[in-house]
Amino acid sequence: MYLYDTFTGLDENYSEEVERNVIGNAYDNIENWHENVVERFSRFSRVKVIKGVVPEVLLEETPAQIAFLHLDLNAAAAEATALEVLFDRISVGGIVLMDDYGRSENFVLHMSLSKWMNDHGHTVLEMLTGQEMVIKRR
Repeated sequence: MYLYDTFTGLDENYSEEVERNVIGNAYDNIENWHENVVERFSRFSRVKVIKGVVPEVLLEETPAQIAFLHLDLNAAAAEATALEVLFDRISVGGIVLMDDYGRSENFVLHMSLSKWMNDHGHTVLEMLTGQEMVIKRR
């Protein structure tokens, strides 16, 4: 399992002001967050916690094949660009689960992901949780 996060909030290069406003100061006041996450998963040899800006960090360290991809980046540009990097690595039958798809305050994200999946020939299943699920076809 690969876990990626900035541990500092949304990067301005891959998010819009309205998206950063939804997150607000959620990343403030969390001391040693990266270190705590690394420590929490340290006993699991197959878990990698990688600090960096998605999608840039994906070019540095990413698995060759992916069976399950969960994106929760809260920013349309970051998620669409991450899909550009990762989607070809997802196995046929693999699952893509994206958070915040159905939340009204994330309309930009909703429209961006809908367009991306439609342009790539995939149908989105909007879950009652507000998430989006796609099963990759050939």
